[in-house]
Amino acid sequence: MYLLEHLLKVPSVSGFEDKAVKCYEDFMHEHGIDAFRDALDNCYAIINPKAEFRLMLEAHIDEIGFQVTYIDDSGFVYIRQNGGIDRACVPGSQVYIHTLNEELVLGIIGKSPIHVLKPDERGKAPELEDLWIDTGLPVEIVKEKVSVGDFVSFAPNFKYIGDYGITSKGLDDKVGVYVVAEVMQRLSEKHLDIGVYGVVAVQEEVGCKGAKTCIANVNPNMSVSIDVGFATDVPNISKKNMVILLWVKDLYSTIIQIAIEEW
Repeated sequence: MYLLEHLLKVPSVSGFEDKAVKCYEDFMHEHGIDAFRDALDNCYAIINPKAEFRLMLEAHIDEIGFQVTYIDDSGFVYIRQNGGIDRACVPGSQVYIHTLNEELVLGIIGKSPIHVLKPDERGKAPELEDLWIDTGLPVEIVKEKVSVGDFVSFAPNFKYIGDYGITSKGLDDKVGVYVVAEVMQRLSEKHLDIGVYGVVAVQEEVGCKGAKTCIANVNPNMSVSIDVGFATDVPNISKKNMVILLWVKDLYSTIIQIAIEEW
């Protein structure tokens, strides 16, 4: 679990994944597995690279976040989304602005108070352009430190919950990266007659850009992507909305059978 916790605490907003990719890359090297990056910053860990049959295990390492678009005359920082943001969850969030000098500037995302909203606005999620980051700093300091284009990440908030659960920003899809890493570690101890490529892809949240490049570079015979979906075991979710993925028929049947046996 150390690797997962470490990954979750390292920011990796789409397009700015370098530090999280290094965590994965270092983990592979520590376990004697060759790993390298491409020009886009996707990272490939490879077992048995000369094998004719290539299996690719893939998960995306980027997470949702924001990017600075404007700083007003009072020092409030305006942002755009970087990835699929649920606007209803954004107000009140603690965030870090990552400056060009690699300094972290803490801020809180603010919105207009409900008292001044029109009745028809109160039940709606605010538009992102109507939110701002309040750093609590004088405007001169904000403009000295923060630049348009700086990326903004949610503050780390990893916590254990209950006996077996965890809660954190970035579980989409650091948990998938953790699965790929653990599988690669275990497979590295076995004698395989196939090649296995454990790939972490960047920029999934902005159009699956990394994964498209990975497929072209590896050209696998078979690929399995590990990602998350919305929970179906919580209130107000109908069992009719269960997440079901489309698979090649034989592969789907095999995976279902293994899941039943292991469960």
